[in-house]
Amino acid sequence: MAEIDRRARDEYGISTRELMENAGGELASVILENDNIENILVLCGPGNNGGDGLAAARKLAENDKQVTVLLSVSPSALKEEPLFQYRLATESGIKIFSPEDKGYALVKQQIEEFDCVVDALLGIGVHSPPKGEILELINSTRQGRFIVSADIPTGIHPDTGMSLGNHVNANRTVTFGLPKPFLFQNDGLIASGQYTIADIGFPWELVENAGHAFLLTPLWLIEHLHIRPVAAHKRSAGVVLVIAGAEEFPGAAALTAMGAYRAGAGLVVVASIPTVLNAVTMHLPECPLVPLSSEEGCISPDSLSRLLEAVSRCNAVAIGPGLSRKTPAKEFLSLFFAKLDKPCVLDADALYFLPEISEMPRVKAVLTPHEGEAARLMKTDASEIRKDRFESVRELAKKYQTTVLLKGPYTLITAPNQDVAVNPMGNQLLATGGTGDVLTGMIATNLAIGMEPYDAAALAAYLHGFVADLLAEDFEGYQGALASEIANAIPKARKQFMEILAEQFRNGDEEEDEDDEDVRLERFEESEN
Repeated sequence: MAEIDRRARDEYGISTRELMENAGGELASVILENDNIENILVLCGPGNNGGDGLAAARKLAENDKQVTVLLSVSPSALKEEPLFQYRLATESGIKIFSPEDKGYALVKQQIEEFDCVVDALLGIGVHSPPKGEILELINSTRQGRFIVSADIPTGIHPDTGMSLGNHVNANRTVTFGLPKPFLFQNDGLIASGQYTIADIGFPWELVENAGHAFLLTPLWLIEHLHIRPVAAHKRSAGVVLVIAGAEEFPGAAALTAMGAYRAGAGLVVVASIPTVLNAVTMHLPECPLVPLSSEEGCISPDSLSRLLEAVSRCNAVAIGPGLSRKTPAKEFLSLFFAKLDKPCVLDADALYFLPEISEMPRVKAVLTPHEGEAARLMKTDASEIRKDRFESVRELAKKYQTTVLLKGPYTLITAPNQDVAVNPMGNQLLATGGTGDVLTGMIATNLAIGMEPYDAAALAAYLHGFVADLLAEDFEGYQGALASEIANAIPKARKQFMEILAEQFRNGDEEEDEDDEDVRLERFEESEN
């Protein structure tokens, strides 16, 4: 963003002053959406973030709002552009107090009396802990009614989302130009509240290819969504082999198979020990079964030849959920990985043993770790993974030279030489046992119909999250859903998603060119057919 700001100024002649005016306008417009906000306090630091706040204060006052500004420094300490905004705000009659003014302390003590507090103290250029008067103002905001942060909540690291000490907890964050990593991880995820991406006038040529990550969108999804052809049969619709389960985890294979079937697989075959297969039969009589020999309650290495025969008749393999962490499972995986010749998804216990196995399967693959599993794969601890999830998922993909899906709030997907795809869908309903197994089955289905691993993982993650968002309407407090309910809701969620998209495409954007709209409609209708 700093580079975009510089190039906008140097190459396109867009001044900092113009961008600041636009940022202030966008910030004000978000606040003006709430008719109940009348009395507003704006907290401004010495830099450009403070200038954005001063510009917003003036625009709010122009809309007949009662506005008061607290500066964290004396006006003489403001930088050039914030000082210009200060002068404009003063000329417009806004009440502005700095620390040396008599009314400053009184206003700070009465923060709870304001309808809204705007945090424009520090921006994305600050990576050190807040101190002095800014720290005092952060602490004062805890009494605010409704807090809106300009670009970033003060005290949050813009790249990692980690707290720099004390930080503002906003109800709303208006971030300028592009979304930043802090919105999707660590303390920043919570501190930002609801976020808005505001266009403040950066040239499109600078922003369209900026950064190394992007948010998955419905338009991206519709371009990758597979529609089963009219002439399809069960094998052309994709055959998935699920290798999962042990005596202590008999349901894992059934949930993985259920995810695969509900995602659209034509045939799902389950290979496991008899105890697991009995559980699968109870829940999914549709599944053909491949009985494997058991050792210590898990799949025995002796099962390899029979399993390879099953692999030869499938299009993709889902392996790992509930396999157990006993020695026979490790020995079996080591032998199997050396012989596997079909695209695969590795999850759960397959990931657990991966660092101890001499090599990855030499096939197209997706790894699906949560933070703890990712830490084991990188031989570190979960706190290190959590410090910067974006960098962690990139390092995992580089180390294993394959697609990696890092689970968690805002699941991240990447592959070597690919940008990080950020999944905005999903909620706390997914924080229950077995939902990861369902996701593994969904990814395997996408691989079975020929999708590349990166697209297969991103598409499955988006739909998986969309299902949870749809079900959230039926569950108070985002808890109580079963993994099987997530799986069984996939077809309905997919249908509703298509209906929502169809409505959006047909309505279009009022400002969009009609020819462009016709092209989009045609493309969508082709995908429906």
